[in-house]
Amino acid sequence: MVVSQLAEAQRKVRDGTTEDIKQFEFRELLNLMEALALLENDSRVAESTQKVAQKFLIESLAYIKSQPHLQEFMRSSMTDIGTFEELRLFEERHSKQIRDLALHYERQNKRQHDTGRATH
Repeated sequence: MVVSQLAEAQRKVRDGTTEDIKQFEFRELLNLMEALALLENDSRVAESTQKVAQKFLIESLAYIKSQPHLQEFMRSSMTDIGTFEELRLFEERHSKQIRDLALHYERQNKRQHDTGRATH
C-alpha cells in the first residue's frame, strides 16, 4: 500500500502542470517518505519490504541531494527544527550510501548536460 502511494506521489510530482502544483506534490511525497522513514527507523517495516523501503529512501534522498532545486524545495518545506526528523535520522544511518549515490547522480546529470550541449 505504501509503495503504491509513493509511486503515485512520484507521478504527481513529475506530471505537475505548474510549479505550484509540483511543489505541493513534492511536499506530499516528502511527507510519505517521512512516514516510511519513521517505520523503517522504528523497525516496523515488515522484513519482506524492508529492503525495498530502504532502497527507495536511499535512492530518493540521493536524488534530492543531487538536484539543487529539489534541495531548495525540501528546505522551504521545513516549518520547524523537527520537520523531516525521521528522514534526517534515516539519512544519518545510511549517509555513505546516500552520499555515494548522490555523487553518481550528479556525474550522470553533468554527462547528460555536456552531451546535450555538444549536440547543439
